[in-house]
Amino acid sequence: MDPDMILNSKITRSSSFDYKGLPRPILIKEDTTGGCGGKTWEAADVSCNYLIWKYKSSNGNAFKGKTILELGSGTGLVGLVLGAMCNPLDANKIVITDQMSLFLKIETFSPMLSLMEANIDINNLGRTVRANVLDWGVELPQWLTKIPDIIIASDCVYLEVAFQPLIDSLLLLSNENTEIYLCYKRRRKADKRFFTLARKKFTITEQNLKVTEDPHRPGYERNGLHLYLMKRKL
Repeated sequence: MDPDMILNSKITRSSSFDYKGLPRPILIKEDTTGGCGGKTWEAADVSCNYLIWKYKSSNGNAFKGKTILELGSGTGLVGLVLGAMCNPLDANKIVITDQMSLFLKIETFSPMLSLMEANIDINNLGRTVRANVLDWGVELPQWLTKIPDIIIASDCVYLEVAFQPLIDSLLLLSNENTEIYLCYKRRRKADKRFFTLARKKFTITEQNLKVTEDPHRPGYERNGLHLYLMKRKL
């Protein structure tokens, strides 16, 4: 079934993601009772395979000593894959984030935060990965004291009302040296507006997914999945 057909279904389950190049599978608990962000979507899988390729092709140097922040992490799969690859001495260099609940309107509650923390724990990655709340389109939280070197965003372009808040946050979180990897699934014509807005502030370059060892890549390409590198314009 197409993932877009089950946005409103409720899922509570555990899955195992085994990627070539990782020392062990990544265990993921999924729970969509707090929203569709609690499910692992195709774009996260594409991001994982691309970032693993990038790590391996650089002999492990691509992320060495880098601070990495993931937006809209949901289950946290991408950040956990990075955490499994990176040196555990790079403590707290990877932060996976998601927003407060848009449905419950309770400012002190984020269903995604507890899900991300649970997935960090079951994978024993607490030394390298931490979870936090980061809302889009508002001032940066106090816990964020440094502009990240790398930003990851998988399947964050889906609600038109969130296009400008996402761009505003990317601007606040980045400088001219920050690499932003945006994995996107083409769904509707309205999505073009996001890229029209983003290109005013960022250069956007599509990355070649054929370099990855992802066995599902042909299917993902047919489903309209793309991965872009975004950089702040000077």
